[in-house]
Amino acid sequence: QLEAQGAAMLVAHISGWKWAEGVTFGGETLAFNEENVRKVLKKAWIRKQVDDATTDEASFFEGSPTS
Repeated sequence: QLEAQGAAMLVAHISGWKWAEGVTFGGETLAFNEENVRKVLKKAWIRKQVDDATTDEASFFEGSPTS
């Protein structure tokens, strides 16, 4: 159940995608929808990249004005 919650959080962080010309996933260019996001996130190397990006607080706050 914890893994399912983690996957749901990663899905929520992805707001869209654009495939480069000629790039496919499993032989097809996937439309952006929750089902396809979950399909792509089943690849550990993709999931890790998304997870790393969403937990990078330094990048999130980079450029933020300080008080």
